[in-house]
Amino acid sequence: MNNDLTYDQILDRLPAYVMGALEPDEMLAVDAYISQQQALLARLQESEEAAAQMAHLAPAAPLPGAAKERLLQRVQTDLAARQAGATTADVIKPRPVAKPPTDAAGFGHRLSGFWASFRRLNGWTVATAGAMAALIVVLLYTGQVRDRLSQVETRRDALQAELAQVQATIDELQQTNQILQLQLQTEQERLAFMASVPPGRIVPLPGTDEAPSARGLFYLGDNNQALLALSGLPPLTSQQTYQLWLIPADQAPIPAGLLAVEPEPTTLLTVQLPPGVQEFAKVGISVEPAGGSSAPTGPIVLLGETTG
Repeated sequence: MNNDLTYDQILDRLPAYVMGALEPDEMLAVDAYISQQQALLARLQESEEAAAQMAHLAPAAPLPGAAKERLLQRVQTDLAARQAGATTADVIKPRPVAKPPTDAAGFGHRLSGFWASFRRLNGWTVATAGAMAALIVVLLYTGQVRDRLSQVETRRDALQAELAQVQATIDELQQTNQILQLQLQTEQERLAFMASVPPGRIVPLPGTDEAPSARGLFYLGDNNQALLALSGLPPLTSQQTYQLWLIPADQAPIPAGLLAVEPEPTTLLTVQLPPGVQEFAKVGISVEPAGGSSAPTGPIVLLGETTG
């Protein structure tokens, strides 16, 4: 027999081990495993106690009524045989006494006293012992099933946690996708707006000496809507902002909105111009305090003239 038994196989064999119902090589294999796994001592002790208790559960069977007569007859037969010159061995052959295996070691020797008393039990007691042994097997199997169910529940909880994490990632990706779709839609609308503006209503905005590398285009659409394409503008501090100005030929500059310039190669900004503004000769962008100004106070960084 292969002695490399698993933990579950050892647990399945414990009741039979306690009852002495295993083959010799199985007894030795279980005995060796228990001597190496101290955690099984508690299970072994429970099985031994249950087996010892079940031996006393069944009522003792009384001796048959004719037992005395049969014993006297046997003695008389023995005396007659001795008188006839025959040996007792010729009449009554004693049954050989089975010797306990001498190669069992460890926990097997602890059960010798138990087996000596167990052999003296009557048939009903043995039947009860068998039933109790089956009950022990069921209880041990139930414990194993409970342990495995606990492992399954632990794995289920881990999978649910992983599923929740995956779902959170999916939700985040869906939100990101929605944002990108909105951005794409906005960019497409801006490109369509730029394509719809005739060349005469597009104002180039070159950089001034304050920002010589800056460039821009001003697209004037219908319904006082405009679009700015800006590049090369340096980033500002949190206390500053860029401000758009519409400058008539003979009037003071008109503030047309604050510009949130992004640190990107090109920034596209949609602007709603102030109502009532019909004619202006120039378009400029200046650096102003964070809240904006009613008139230019900072340097003008972009300035362009209309062609109309």
